[in-house]
Amino acid sequence: MRSCKNSRYYPVGEALSIDADKHARSKMMPALLSCKNVKVHRTAGFEYDALTMTVEKRKLTVKDFLLMGEMGVFAPDEHVELLDGEIYTVSPPSPEHAGLVKRLAKLLEQTYGDRCIVSVQDPLVLDDYRLTEPDIALLKPDPLFYSEAHPTAQDAFLVVEVSRSSLNYDKTDKLPRYAQAGVPEVWIIDVKSNVLEVHREPFQRGYRQRTFLYPNETVQPLAFAEDKGIIVLN
Repeated sequence: MRSCKNSRYYPVGEALSIDADKHARSKMMPALLSCKNVKVHRTAGFEYDALTMTVEKRKLTVKDFLLMGEMGVFAPDEHVELLDGEIYTVSPPSPEHAGLVKRLAKLLEQTYGDRCIVSVQDPLVLDDYRLTEPDIALLKPDPLFYSEAHPTAQDAFLVVEVSRSSLNYDKTDKLPRYAQAGVPEVWIIDVKSNVLEVHREPFQRGYRQRTFLYPNETVQPLAFAEDKGIIVLN
């Protein structure tokens, strides 16, 4: 995109309105044909003396975001997510974080894997402008294992976020978006406090039900409420 410098070059755009005489228009046209939302004002003594430009913030769509990934815009080991059309970069997980994710993923697979797909740090599409990579997600069975399209919020039974340095981001930014997308249940593991927060009953601003669980207490996903519980924290 070309920068707006010396009132000459402007971003490629949509609308152009010129209030000036034919001579002025002919002189300015080469520079203005590619302008966006540019108006040339005529005042006493001047054929044109002012350019006004409207700058708008453009949100990325999930389609844009995925295309950027395919084109190599992000580093191979870069963990990025899209919230409300904006890109968020998340720091790499610590060994403690990674180990807890692996242990819990194995436990969930052993307990519920015959009725769901256990997804680990894979994309989950919430809407046209939001895509996250939860640490773990329990997904509805799919014969192709979502190889043709990323799963959406409607495909999720449960989302799990393991949080230490990312606790505020997970609770303040991601959790309300999960609720707005209709994810029925979210578990947030507060690694530092060794507490599991279970969030259920989504509505527009969050989850109506929140339960705190502590080491050696059992819990089961709402989708498999009739099954035996598992111990998430030791």
